[in-house]
Amino acid sequence: AREKIFSRMDIPRGEYFVVGSIAEYTKNKGLVYLIEAAEHVARIKSKTLFLLIGWGEEKEFLKKKIPRSFEKNIFLVDSLPEAFTYLKALDVFVLPSVKEGFAYTLLEASLAELPIIATHIGGNPEIIENLKSGVLVRPGSPHDILNAIFHLMKDPKEREQLGKEARKTVLERFSITSMVSLTRKVYEEAVNHENL
Repeated sequence: AREKIFSRMDIPRGEYFVVGSIAEYTKNKGLVYLIEAAEHVARIKSKTLFLLIGWGEEKEFLKKKIPRSFEKNIFLVDSLPEAFTYLKALDVFVLPSVKEGFAYTLLEASLAELPIIATHIGGNPEIIENLKSGVLVRPGSPHDILNAIFHLMKDPKEREQLGKEARKTVLERFSITSMVSLTRKVYEEAVNHENL
């Protein structure tokens, strides 16, 4: 997967620690905070790459936020067909949203056994349990994101453990059967509420 995605871009070959995200280029996804964190991480660890795979109206705005000196570390990748198939190219997945409902990309990253950094908002804490199946950070905080990245960089065993736990959690809690059951429960509660 890594060779596949690298071949699409002008990325130098070699051993890199790869951090990525799959998200719409909108303010709600908070990618500007990931870019800010990425700049600091790349300044200290030059063999780090950031791949922001997405689409949307904020692309040019985000592009301008990448300092010229880090254009070889931080990439905005136009929406790829079946983007989730590229998840295995990553060492860490980050979802820096400032507003979020239920993020299916977190389910996909979990199933790929990736260590995940996500903001503590919306439905994210339902999927990620802090320091058990991922790392939860404050929304709008590049500082928290970069600290979490450095923390995970240092410990491959913890990355592996978080990834395995994330997958296990998703398979147990978010299987088709449990999702259908949860959806049915929500509808039943809505109907009962209307009948009151």
